[in-house]
Amino acid sequence: MNRFRGWLLALSPEGDALWERTPGHEGVNGFNAVSVLEDGSIVAGGDQDGEGWVERMDPRGELLWSVKLPQLEHITALVALPAQRVAVMGTAERSTTGPGISRLVMLESDGWARWEKQLPAEGRGELDALALLPDGGFVAAGRLGSPDSTDWSL
Repeated sequence: MNRFRGWLLALSPEGDALWERTPGHEGVNGFNAVSVLEDGSIVAGGDQDGEGWVERMDPRGELLWSVKLPQLEHITALVALPAQRVAVMGTAERSTTGPGISRLVMLESDGWARWEKQLPAEGRGELDALALLPDGGFVAAGRLGSPDSTDWSL
């Protein structure tokens, strides 16, 4: 059985390792999104034990909090927001034959999930990228299944 752990690596401007951490436990776990909040703390997201997983660390890599998001199977993007909040994009229902369903979750500075939205509201689609707009809204990118199609193959 494959055994993996989440891995965070802080690098200097020259690319030298400053510190590294392997949070979580061994399994098929890992991170694939990272962002830095305005206070310099770091948030990383991915999946652990088949659930979405987000960790927040201080600038030295010391754990501040860790949350599992069972409403997500996999985290695809994180966006730092004012007041140390985090927007989390992830896949709620992954499919091996076509698009799944995405969710956008807003985390407060303590890791509490304030609200969430299913995207798309109807049909199937997966969002893999998320960015903050100047007005505080978001732009996301991914793939959308045709609503009138019964063939979900990619």
